[in-house]
Amino acid sequence: MTEVQEYLRLRKELLKTEATITLTQILSSILVTIIGIVLFTLTITFIVLSIVSILKPLIGEVYTLLIGAIIFILIWVFIYLFRKYFIEIPIAKFINKIIEL
Repeated sequence: MTEVQEYLRLRKELLKTEATITLTQILSSILVTIIGIVLFTLTITFIVLSIVSILKPLIGEVYTLLIGAIIFILIWVFIYLFRKYFIEIPIAKFINKIIEL
């Protein structure tokens, strides 16, 4: 009887360890993704602001800001149209990888 109890105790510990590893992987991936999105957004913002600064003397401030806004809209549309490849497929692969552990 003690062997069965020992087996169950070890099995419980193994499940706790596996759950901890899986949760750690999920949380770290979420954190890295959030950091990546923030850095990408900041990079694109600075690039667009640089373009706006370069074009401002040539075509005026209002039109330059309009071009900057259009660039942001085009980036959003691009991401929206290809969301399956940028968001859904990587998430599915990640979840599948974690489940196979």
